[in-house]
Amino acid sequence: MIDQQSMIFVNCGDNNRRKDDDEKHHLEKKVLKKVPFTCTRHDSDQQKSITHDDVDIEDDNPSQMGDDATVCTVIWDEQAPTHKVTVVCILPNRRHVISCGANGQACVWQLDSNYTLHPRYMLLGHSSRIVCAAPASEKNDCTHCVISDISGRLSLWDCENGRCLSVKRNDYCTLQIIPQNISWGGKTQDFLFCSGYYAEICALNPLTLETVFCLCSRVEPDWIAAFCFFRFHNKPDVIVGITNSGFVKIWSLTNSNPTNTTIFEDESKQLQCYRARKLIISPYNPRSLLIVNSTSWALYDASNFILLCSCPSLENQQWIGATFVQVDKLLAWSSNGIAYLYHLPRSRLKGKAVNAVIQDQPESKYLDDLFCCCSFAFNDDNQPKVLQTVLLIDKHSLNMDPAFCMVLKSSTDDEQFLIRGDCFGCLCIWLIPSIPDEAVITMREKSLPALALNPTTVSSLDKYWKSLPHKPCGMFPHETSSSNEDRIRQTCTLYMGNLMKLVFGQSDGSLVIASAPLLLKKHIFTSSMQGGPSAYRVLTGHDGSVTCLLYPYQENSRYDPTHFVSGGEDFTVILWDLKALCILHKFCVQAGPIQKLLVPPENCSNKVLQSVCSVAGDHSVALLNLKDVRCILLASKHLYPVKSIHWRPIDDFIMVHCEFGSVYVWQMETGHLDRVLTGALAEEMLVLNADQDCISEIGDESFPSTSVQLFRAFKQRNLNTIKEIMEQYQQSNAGQTTQTPTKVTFAPPLSITAVIGDEGNVSMHIAFFNVESLCISLLVVEHGILHREDSTSTEVDSLANVPRAFFVESAANSKPNHQNGSKISNASEQGNFCVEIAQLLLSMIYSWNEDPEMDQLSKSKLGLLQPSRSVTFAFLSADGSMALLFPPPDDNISPIATDSLSSLLNTHQLMAITSITQTLLSMTYMSFIPEQINRRKLLKSNLDVEELNAAMQDLNTSWPCAESNGAMPTLIQQLLVEQAAIKQLWNRVRAFHSQVLPGKSARTNLDVEILCLRWQDRCQQLRQAAQTLLLAELDRIGAEGRARLVERWQVYLPIVVDPSISLFGTTLYSNQPGTAASSIGQSDDRFFHKNSAHNVDSIQSTATEKLPYCSSSSTINNDHMKHRQEVATVLLGVIGAAFSHELLNCSTDQIVLLESNKRQISVPLVTCQSLFECIVQPDSPSLPSNCTLRRSCIDLLGRGFAVWQPYLDISKLLLTLLALCAKSDRVLPAGPIYFPLSPAAEMCRTAQRALASIASCRPAAFVTALSKEVTRYTSMSQHQTVHLSSPLIRAQSEIMTIMESLAMNHYNELLDVMGAVEVADILVHCLSIQLLKFKNFSEFCPFLAKFSVISFSSNTRRIAFGLKSGSIIVHELRAGKAQTMQVHSRAVSACSFSDDGKHLASYSVEEGKLNVWLMAQSFLGMGQSQAKCIKQFAAPVNEISANGLDERFRIVWISPKIISLMLSSGNEHRFNL
Repeated sequence: MIDQQSMIFVNCGDNNRRKDDDEKHHLEKKVLKKVPFTCTRHDSDQQKSITHDDVDIEDDNPSQMGDDATVCTVIWDEQAPTHKVTVVCILPNRRHVISCGANGQACVWQLDSNYTLHPRYMLLGHSSRIVCAAPASEKNDCTHCVISDISGRLSLWDCENGRCLSVKRNDYCTLQIIPQNISWGGKTQDFLFCSGYYAEICALNPLTLETVFCLCSRVEPDWIAAFCFFRFHNKPDVIVGITNSGFVKIWSLTNSNPTNTTIFEDESKQLQCYRARKLIISPYNPRSLLIVNSTSWALYDASNFILLCSCPSLENQQWIGATFVQVDKLLAWSSNGIAYLYHLPRSRLKGKAVNAVIQDQPESKYLDDLFCCCSFAFNDDNQPKVLQTVLLIDKHSLNMDPAFCMVLKSSTDDEQFLIRGDCFGCLCIWLIPSIPDEAVITMREKSLPALALNPTTVSSLDKYWKSLPHKPCGMFPHETSSSNEDRIRQTCTLYMGNLMKLVFGQSDGSLVIASAPLLLKKHIFTSSMQGGPSAYRVLTGHDGSVTCLLYPYQENSRYDPTHFVSGGEDFTVILWDLKALCILHKFCVQAGPIQKLLVPPENCSNKVLQSVCSVAGDHSVALLNLKDVRCILLASKHLYPVKSIHWRPIDDFIMVHCEFGSVYVWQMETGHLDRVLTGALAEEMLVLNADQDCISEIGDESFPSTSVQLFRAFKQRNLNTIKEIMEQYQQSNAGQTTQTPTKVTFAPPLSITAVIGDEGNVSMHIAFFNVESLCISLLVVEHGILHREDSTSTEVDSLANVPRAFFVESAANSKPNHQNGSKISNASEQGNFCVEIAQLLLSMIYSWNEDPEMDQLSKSKLGLLQPSRSVTFAFLSADGSMALLFPPPDDNISPIATDSLSSLLNTHQLMAITSITQTLLSMTYMSFIPEQINRRKLLKSNLDVEELNAAMQDLNTSWPCAESNGAMPTLIQQLLVEQAAIKQLWNRVRAFHSQVLPGKSARTNLDVEILCLRWQDRCQQLRQAAQTLLLAELDRIGAEGRARLVERWQVYLPIVVDPSISLFGTTLYSNQPGTAASSIGQSDDRFFHKNSAHNVDSIQSTATEKLPYCSSSSTINNDHMKHRQEVATVLLGVIGAAFSHELLNCSTDQIVLLESNKRQISVPLVTCQSLFECIVQPDSPSLPSNCTLRRSCIDLLGRGFAVWQPYLDISKLLLTLLALCAKSDRVLPAGPIYFPLSPAAEMCRTAQRALASIASCRPAAFVTALSKEVTRYTSMSQHQTVHLSSPLIRAQSEIMTIMESLAMNHYNELLDVMGAVEVADILVHCLSIQLLKFKNFSEFCPFLAKFSVISFSSNTRRIAFGLKSGSIIVHELRAGKAQTMQVHSRAVSACSFSDDGKHLASYSVEEGKLNVWLMAQSFLGMGQSQAKCIKQFAAPVNEISANGLDERFRIVWISPKIISLMLSSGNEHRFNL
């Protein structure tokens, strides 16, 4: 029957509000504005306030704190967060229940076998009221949920691990979502069918939320009020919908052409049912059609739409929804939160299912009437008597109805139950009883009232909070009082990043200032707030509750760092002095509570730049100058609440966007109201102003601005003024183009934000620890790069967001800072915040109670702190959405749980602790024990980095010190011994968390997707941690687990997926003949525009069928597919490089069997092609030139070259890597590298390492391929007049470096190929004649001196190479010619030029001869030089060793007439000419 009807999702609160309910909606927003959901959004170093009703903000996520390298900790308040339920949804697995609230927060509950709900985590991603939620698929194993809010935002969540998968922002709100599996385009696919404030039913892709096709109306198009599916066996799917005006429409999904994105209705009929809330076809009887509106529910015959029966709503109630529970039973629920079970009149029902029921049951007249059998209500004895009154008042004030969700039987063993959520956060579950006909007859005969059933279970966050053994106490503990009404509550929070302080605004008008690390430490590691008056300071100034806080210096450095501003309900804005902790001025210019405090943009006038913008509850906006302490603008003529503020500095305008679409334009300089815009003009003005913000103006602070001057000059036809303005503009652009240094920015190591609940109080605090920034800050503390006199501006600017108070030890050696930042306090008084943050984070994510011995050593030797209470973490998705874990119900203080969400948290935390401990290992005497700080300073002041490294290798050596005291070297030696013990312990902690802990069977699996994306992270510490953890996880899961990963991810390789969604597009460059040589010159760029035959085209078209939710004809979210292709490429590359035998042994039919040409493609082949194609692809939006994926592919090709070699064109690969290494001298810094490099520099360094790995893995293949390209380049350069810029020329130094490395580490392998022509061509190609004029050959190429078959004459600029064929190639570097001489019949063992270069001696150990050749010069250097053998000696035949590769011979010219032959045995033989 209708499969999706096993669960009915009732989305109340907005289904009944249509076109004529706009006023109610705006009234609700006015009420919500009194208690706005505010939090802090982090865009680099700026913070902005976000409200849940401000739908104009494009990125309205509650957090923008970076990526998955951030560890989030949640500090819950002592009171449970308010949760006014508007939507309830249950997934098909019947285990996860999602309740969504009016403030945009959603809670995921776990349903056990006793029908008890347990809260798991809270989802933060929506900032406005949620109106709809539904599963993403009707399959039983579906764990995805789609959520829609009133602003039009759609989000897809994985309820198993709390990750936000996709986000889409629509222009209109979606009110109903039904997942359905239909046949579309010849394939069976899943779709999400949505309706709302629009006249279509849209079918969305359930994985990307992109619209695939729409169901439209030809007759009387209107908003679709409700719809449902109607399915017969072996017949197409039919959708039945009803509009607000009562038109029933039927669409048949028979479209076989997927390119047709519009389907019109087949039938349309008018019914007397307006503004319906629900339309359902009975899953038990297809002839029963139910339509529910607020005044009644009506039952129709689905075949002809004849009314069968109806039931009006009760007094002072409205029907919300209904559903069928049996053939003749219907369950309906009303706005008062009560559900009623009705027995339907059988005589009026139609259909075969009804006849089957009548035959089995007795006949009775009582069964032919509509009768209410049972009611489901919540009658709690502990509930206050005024609850129903409060509920009624709250319903009318907020216009919120209870939310219901009916779950039908999916099997015979399942029970039917009803879930209700109300505005008080209670979730009630009723089991639906099966009432037989005999009971109905008895109740009718005896006139018994309907049965009243209480809920089986009742759950709420408040009830869960009371059951916790250790209740949360909040970020800052509240003062105890007799009642909750009198308790002082936190109303707002401000985090000052550069001062590491927190400011709390409270309901009594006071402000509390405290140190953020101290509060975190006392909250997590101690039981109560201690420390006396120095722990925090209390400021008083407001008469009412503090509503908002602002630290202007944190927004822009133009403000005084000692000033911060607060606004309150007493209509005042107070300017505070942070240094003296006193009030500087109190602004009393507005007549309403202060709601927002904003900072004007950079390019305003000087008077406005020192001001802040204040928005009050009386709809007024004020500009308050903090420097002159006066109000420069008071805009108070707005009729409606202020929605947003927009700036237009080029015209000196401030635009106030109010509700109902009006825009007031004010002049900031004069305070004059310039104009009032409404309707389309207002929207156009806002759009134009947003476009103007993207245009950078010339830095002219005077008014009028440059654009206004240019407009006036054109209007007055003043050519001289136009010419001056354009010259100024060109000079400004020229100055900007010359100053483009590469900068790498980082988020602050610690940031704290508050989440405001429905009642205007702080419900929780979230602390964000950025691991990448923390590692960099620790390195700055160690090396003091920030305060070096020779440090570049790039290094300083790259850490602009990191507070300077972190670097106390470096600041002690630097010059005093006389800027405004020194006014607050001395950095030494605040302590080393960076080290303190590292201690906090490591102590929280350390796996306690796993190894008691290491726990004790970590506390006593390293200074880690064991938490006294359980630490609650949160997961941050890439788009800023979050999943917040609730406090655990037990006393387990381990930071890692055992559920699926812990897989993500486990991965993040292990990666964080591994990277931080790796950073601490590189630091000097790094321990968090306060007593050891002086020892660290003493050790650093006496020894530099090189001396420390040498001292760690030999502790018995005496080292110089700064003082002449004889006992100092002994003390330094003792400190070095202690440092070695500390490093050993840190190394033990790192190894335990990166290798031992992931291998334990009791731990949850690591998330391989995150680790793959971090394989080549820009931060070296995170990169090493990700690689170590991924290899450990792959080793833990064993061969079977790796085989499952290969089978799952191989279909997502970019070379396999459909070209329309592939990262590579429709053109593959790895198979083109010019790919490898494309970097030789610009003339070869023509190859990039040719499309050659693709040997896996058929794979792409066939493998697409295996991809879930993937169709080449539909619109696909490229970001999602890009993510999967990146993970697949890296993951299979890692498996192939680390477990090569398993990938090579993969069954060839695992990927795709091509029936067209009867051949199979192996997994290693398509993996290697994907890796190589990522490197050679040109720059594109989906694959940038220096992206992380390219670096990962380069690294994996180097690591697993032995596996990929059979599938690669080595010459193309080497040329590509050499081209990337050509800029190493310009992009790579000199000296040690401590900080992340630019993407280009990282790409260059990765290519260098890959070349070294390839050369060391296969020296012969490397030399042969490189020689082939050298020969090719030489041939092309001889036939072209234009000089070719080849990577072989630009990367000569890199080639020589690799050859030198082979000579040092792989001498035997290189010696085996040294006697070949290929090596001679490579070396001659890389030799620089200009350098040989000033340097000796042994100085320029010291590694070549190890090989006796190579000889160079500095006088004649000739170099000779002895070959295995018995020949010697003599290259004349001056003339660029080469001469080949056959000197022996067997392999040449040694050769040497005389000092004057006129003679050449050669020796063959196999032939036993030594020949002397006269190298004659042709006349005037023209023609080929002639060589003549003038002497031949019988030389001893040395015995060759077993391997035949380690014999070394040497020919030395003692004098022009005496030659000495040095054998490997140590014997010397001299020969006289």
